[in-house]
This record gives sequence, C-alpha cells and structure tokens, in this order.
Amino acid sequence: MIDFELPCYIEIGTRKRRKLSLNMNWYRNAHYQQLNAAKRQFQPVRGELFKAEQIQIHYTLHLATKRKTDLMNWVSIVDKFFCDWLVNNGCLPDDNYRHITGYVCSVLQDSSLPENKITANIEVIA
Repeated sequence: MIDFELPCYIEIGTRKRRKLSLNMNWYRNAHYQQLNAAKRQFQPVRGELFKAEQIQIHYTLHLATKRKTDLMNWVSIVDKFFCDWLVNNGCLPDDNYRHITGYVCSVLQDSSLPENKITANIEVIA
C-alpha cells in the first residue's frame, strides 16, 4: 500500500490569495481559469512516487467538524485532480478503467484536525 495525504483546500492567486474548497459545489460554479489554476497547484501533501500499470484507490475523508457533508462532493473533485497528477508524474500511463480498476471511499470524523483532509491508499495490482 502506498499512502498519500491530499488537500481539500487550495490557495490560488498572486496578489489576492483565495482559499478554495476542492468540492463539487465550487467546481460546478468555478471559472475555467480558476479550475486550471487549482489543478496546476494541486499536489499531495505527503506520498511517494511509484510506477504501476493497474491500481485500486481507497479514499478516506477526514472531517474536522461534526457538520454533515456529502462524501462524494469532496472525493470526486480531489480524485480527478489526484488521478491527473498521477498520470502527469509518470505513476500511471492513463487514468481510465484499465489502469484504475476500483475505488473505495469512507469517512472518519476527527475534531483534532485543523481542517478536512483526504488520504488515498493505493494498492498496486500490476
């Protein structure tokens, strides 16, 4: 298993920094320039590069509050950015179903965290 810690928030902008939540609510309303800037800036907080042909990914959303939230609102956007990051860094040839064969998603509530985060555990199959 290869572990990555992924951000749920990204700061963009040069003069006026804006902290964006990487979730579906922001993504559907964002201007394409914001989307491109966020995608360029997206990078795992921790994790080691690897090379594989097939993987499975287990995402865990770590919630810093007791507020109710939709798991896939967070995981869907972070997954898109993370899979593109894996391909751009040579870990996978592509991010289609032949190379990413499955997903598992879960939620943990941890009020000791300063903000939400997502961890990705990658199982290399081939």
